[in-house]
Amino acid sequence: FSVPVSVLANRDSNLAGEDGDNVIRCWETCGGKPYVPKLDQLRDVILTHCYTAVVFQFNFAFFDAVELRKLLTRLHEQGIATYVFFHATQDVLQNGQIVSTLRRLGSILATCRRLLVHGIEDVNRLKRFGFVNNVTLLPHGVIYALDRLTQYQPDPNVFRIATYGFLLPGKGIPELISAFALLQQRLLAETAQGKTYPKVELDLFNALYPGNVSEEERMKCATLIQMSGFATSMRLHTEYRDNEQTLIALAGCQVVVFPYQKTRESASGAVRLGLAAGRPVACTPLGIFGDVGDIVHFLPGISPQAMAEGLFELIDNPALLLATQQRQQQWLQDHAWEVIADKLQKLILSSASPIPTTKTPASAPEEAI
Repeated sequence: FSVPVSVLANRDSNLAGEDGDNVIRCWETCGGKPYVPKLDQLRDVILTHCYTAVVFQFNFAFFDAVELRKLLTRLHEQGIATYVFFHATQDVLQNGQIVSTLRRLGSILATCRRLLVHGIEDVNRLKRFGFVNNVTLLPHGVIYALDRLTQYQPDPNVFRIATYGFLLPGKGIPELISAFALLQQRLLAETAQGKTYPKVELDLFNALYPGNVSEEERMKCATLIQMSGFATSMRLHTEYRDNEQTLIALAGCQVVVFPYQKTRESASGAVRLGLAAGRPVACTPLGIFGDVGDIVHFLPGISPQAMAEGLFELIDNPALLLATQQRQQQWLQDHAWEVIADKLQKLILSSASPIPTTKTPASAPEEAI
């Protein structure tokens, strides 16, 4: 961005590094808490700093809908332009009952400058909710790093399969472990018939997420690996890696797999890091991967059997595996963060009006994310 930007972040995070000078921690997420966190401090920071535009990154685990509605109402009363990125728009269900829904935000969304989404399904869903004029489709950005990853090439003698993302239920890591065992059995059977295949290995780059649920998933995966009969060909890496370290690790693999089983997210940030590594990417056939459908390989299903069949086809047909490479490289250039950030900045600067205030404004309007 060419104008000053402040990051108004949540204060209940486990930090991987030190905050920058432009980061202000002033609110709590609502996910997993027995109480509803208020957004009063976030409101006060916004008003005190006289921001002219505020960009919200919405997920149901971040903000309580009623609290966010109250905050947006106050900001609009003060003439502050608001933009809301929706990373999820589907109702959240529990035991068949709706526990979270965008409908709780009410008509306040109609007075936001833009409601930003990453997929056509989200555009249509917001339109069904009655929001039409201010809904904008803006692609999710991606790191463009191919120029510095060329030195990290896969070992031609080993077909290394990788996956990446936090180790959480629904991400399909146990199912991928089971699929890998089935794949190995298939390769052994084919080899016995005289066919030749490279050695196949699986690297699971799945960092632990804070909380017991991630540790429980780790124990489940470790048990599956030990019982698979192919433990020496699988490695579970649960330490946290930054983006650069992850890109280097994934660049050394022949294919990066995202075996998600279920999700209500609208787009995946993890799959973009797999694509940024420049390696072919294979995904289960879920809507979260719809926006990258032209540049990934879709596995025939979410079950271990279906994933094993899809992976065998990619190993058995190298030309098929590499068929997406050219489109993938062009897509990475078109969706680089620099390109998306420029589009967002132009959208904000073209529509945001200054906040009415008696205070002396800064030399340039400031935005908060």
